[in-house]
Amino acid sequence: RSGLTAVGFYLALTGGISLIAFDTRFDLHISEVRLNELTLAGRDGGIAPFAAALRKTLLLPVTPADRPDPALIKRANDHRGFVFP
Repeated sequence: RSGLTAVGFYLALTGGISLIAFDTRFDLHISEVRLNELTLAGRDGGIAPFAAALRKTLLLPVTPADRPDPALIKRANDHRGFVFP
């Protein structure tokens, strides 16, 4: 259920703008830039329970070959403007 809630929240709030992403270690991050944009637009309702329910890392397939390629993750994040600490 929380996965569906997260997807629904993401689509409803952002209109497709990336609010969350994962890094090459598969840790999930909320974009502060995107969140600030939503806050300024008054569209940040429900962010606290959303953030609290968000997993810290992705659930990954057991087989390493089935996991996302870190080089492609980096490329996608660069394209979307995500910068991780």
